[in-house]
Amino acid sequence: MTIWIAAGLLIIGVLVLLILPLFREAASEGGYDDNVYADQLREIESDRARGLMDDEGARQLTSEIERRRLRGDNDGESAKSSAGGPIIAAIIGAVFVPALSFALYNQLGAPEIPDRPHAKRAQPADPSENRVAMQKLVDQLAARMQQSPERLEGWLLLARSLADLGNFKDATKAYRRAIKLAPARADIRTDLGEMIFLGADRKFTAPARAEIAAALKLNPTYPKALFYLGMDQRHSGDNAAAVQTMKKLIAVSPPDAPWLAGVNKQLSEAAEAANIDLGVAKPAPPPPPGP
Repeated sequence: MTIWIAAGLLIIGVLVLLILPLFREAASEGGYDDNVYADQLREIESDRARGLMDDEGARQLTSEIERRRLRGDNDGESAKSSAGGPIIAAIIGAVFVPALSFALYNQLGAPEIPDRPHAKRAQPADPSENRVAMQKLVDQLAARMQQSPERLEGWLLLARSLADLGNFKDATKAYRRAIKLAPARADIRTDLGEMIFLGADRKFTAPARAEIAAALKLNPTYPKALFYLGMDQRHSGDNAAAVQTMKKLIAVSPPDAPWLAGVNKQLSEAAEAANIDLGVAKPAPPPPPGP
């Protein structure tokens, strides 16, 4: 209701601003003509009194001025009637346009919906809401995969999505379904071993080691498999073997690999634990070519 009151007051203000100058202009023009004619009549009377003009001449000039005054009044009435056009147009524009706008808004808009404060609009999304939305999408993907179990990429996407949600148990199941479709892929074997490792509270179990070993058998230079092998060796206390594995991982990694900083740190810790001087340590042999 407040917005309608404000709109009505605004329309009234616009009407006043538009119409008053038009009336003032017409009134000022009429008053100006009357003053001019009055001055002319006073000058004629003054000239006649001083003897500068005879009575006949004064009478004729006075009659002429009266005729001009009458003609000016008629022209003024015509001007006033013609000036009514702009005034009417201003009234129509000030009233009709807002009224039409409000009518269209009522028909096409949603005036019944309350406004949202700006502070609430700027609030970031609730992480729990994002998780619920993602879980819903993952559930939909899982349902589709039951209908199309031959889609390898679908199982991989489902496994990674479940891992992002922290559901390592179901992610492990999805990776196993993917391995059945592509048993010779070292990356899928390594990801499966990783899920088993994470699902066991970050402990290397026999199934996790089996998947990492299978991945390195398929590709001995696969960096992620080498990384988990080195971690397993360190957890098992075999730091000397971990040093060789980490050096091999560094040798097969690109110079700008993002994992090199962490690997170098693991290498230094393993070498210190095994009393190995990395400056004189025998370099790791070159890796055999992959498949």
